[in-house]
Amino acid sequence: MSTSGFGFDLVVELAQKCLATPVALVVTPHKKAASMDEEIEISKAKLTAWAESLFHMNHHGTLVQREIQAGNYDRAAHLAERTRKRAWQMLNELFGCGAEKPKGYCEADTK
Repeated sequence: MSTSGFGFDLVVELAQKCLATPVALVVTPHKKAASMDEEIEISKAKLTAWAESLFHMNHHGTLVQREIQAGNYDRAAHLAERTRKRAWQMLNELFGCGAEKPKGYCEADTK
């Protein structure tokens, strides 16, 4: 399965390594602000859910490429939308765990 162009290789590899460990992952956020000065524990269940989402996003990306090559643009658009929704859900879960929003980030309806 090709992941080139989607940037998931490193994240999937990290998730696989973390999931091979029977303990929860403890993340120390980059210390830019006083509120980012704490460690957070991410459960194995949450890591597993994120790994599953990344797996599906990667697979959908491969399917989108195949559908485009076959000229099935409606199906490709449908798969791309499913991938976008998964990515959006995971992004919000990461924010919920304390991840900083990227510079220039804005909600879709607040442009």
